[in-house]
Amino acid sequence: MATSETILLTRAQIEALTDTNIHDTIPSAELAAALASTPFIQAGLLNLRDLGQVPSSAIRPGLIYRSGKLQDDAPTHTWISEHVKSVFDLRGEAEVRHSPDPVVDGVANVWFPPERKPDRLDPTRFIEGDGSKEWARQYLAVLELYRPGIRAVLEHVRDKPGQPLLFHCTAGRDRTGVVAGILHSLAGTPEENIVYDYMLTRVGLEPGRAELEAQLLAHSKTEDVRNEPGWHNLASLRPTSWHAFAERVQEAYGGFEGYVTRYLGFSQDDVETIKRNLRRKASA
Repeated sequence: MATSETILLTRAQIEALTDTNIHDTIPSAELAAALASTPFIQAGLLNLRDLGQVPSSAIRPGLIYRSGKLQDDAPTHTWISEHVKSVFDLRGEAEVRHSPDPVVDGVANVWFPPERKPDRLDPTRFIEGDGSKEWARQYLAVLELYRPGIRAVLEHVRDKPGQPLLFHCTAGRDRTGVVAGILHSLAGTPEENIVYDYMLTRVGLEPGRAELEAQLLAHSKTEDVRNEPGWHNLASLRPTSWHAFAERVQEAYGGFEGYVTRYLGFSQDDVETIKRNLRRKASA
């Protein structure tokens, strides 16, 4: 919760911070103010925010949360027990084994292994342009590899209306960003606001930026990846990456709704139920 001394930031001010070079530090005062502003939630969880609090979000506030990996500590247990009924873990097997989600009374932990082991990141594939073409390819792979977990999230929304959920990966950046984009798109959040939510991760991850870099290094093909061409594009978040991904989804599936029906196997009635359960109440 913001203190009386904290000056909350406007969307324009936060948006300016999302343009910060990935190799530069966001000034501490500005970072604190941004993380005290919606849709961020200060609860000790990395990159935690409410999808329903994103500007012009079509999703009901207090229903869908996203974050980075969870800590097994008292503040995390308390926040989870008070706010969600299910936690969906979008990570791979090695990540889960290294840092399993905390077990919280009354909260379901849901995890499915990816359909195959993800390829290691190759920074040389990100050399072209600003890397957005390769990120689009990576995000399309997320749609395929993590299909069981993505389907489970959507089944929860379909079958358990009103039961809040949290989904996360390690950084709450790419896999989590893809799932957030699917939910926003189904609910009808405007594209520019979906991109804004995607870019907020540059701010939300700042407290764990060193750990994120270590994760990227661990999943890369070379030991000295930071000196490889393409490393900067690999590590950076840019709106162009999301736009390139959305274009590829349109080409491959006819859009995110097409992915949900044609690839995940939901019926059109299922999709309409999911949309209805995601959206703000008429009185909101």
